Amino acid sequence: MHRVVEEEDEERSRQRKMEEALEVKSLRRIISAYLNYPDAAEEDVKRYERSFKKLPPAHKDKAFCYN
Repeated sequence: MHRVVEEEDEERSRQRKMEEALEVKSLRRIISAYLNYPDAAEEDVKRYERSFKKLPPAHKDKAFCYN
């Protein structure tokens, strides 16, 4: 009986450590996204501009009809 309780405690401890590691990983991703937002946004705008330049003139005209 005592061994079963110890095994359950160990399993809970492993589970808790795994959850904490996932939380740390998620937090790092959030911080990274926040810190890199200006650069990422600038890259997005440049990519949108490149894509827009590749559109045929008729499609470019339609893009401005929906203001």
